[in-house]
Amino acid sequence: MMNGKRFNEQEEINPVEIEDSDEVETKGKTDPYGNLEWAVGSGDDFVCFDYHVEDAYVILHSVINSETGGFIQDFEAPVRVPRTEAVKEARSLVEHALDWCANNDVRHSVKGWNQDPYYFVRCVRRDVEGLRAGERARVARKNGKS
Repeated sequence: MMNGKRFNEQEEINPVEIEDSDEVETKGKTDPYGNLEWAVGSGDDFVCFDYHVEDAYVILHSVINSETGGFIQDFEAPVRVPRTEAVKEARSLVEHALDWCANNDVRHSVKGWNQDPYYFVRCVRRDVEGLRAGERARVARKNGKS
């Protein structure tokens, strides 16, 4: 509880303003809670992240899990962003999660997650910047695009 507010009194979560993804199929391409590879928070209350790299785009997604509040929900709904914006938007997701943690007295556990809060951003950067033109063509073919 912080300032008389309990976790189950879910705060309004405002998604990052990114390209409208209504026309883009993102479902099933990310699973932050299922993978639990990247996270910010404690063992009980945390925001976890996932991403999927496509040829010219990256899908970013985050989910909040609050054991103390008894809920799991999208923190930021899946969005598809241009590769050129992916690292910046991944950083924005992490910073939004850190703000949520700070506002709710949740401390990030480096020991518990075995990572600092910006590990997710570095992984996105590695995969986005590391995918060269030939690899992008291979990924496009794999995804059914020529």
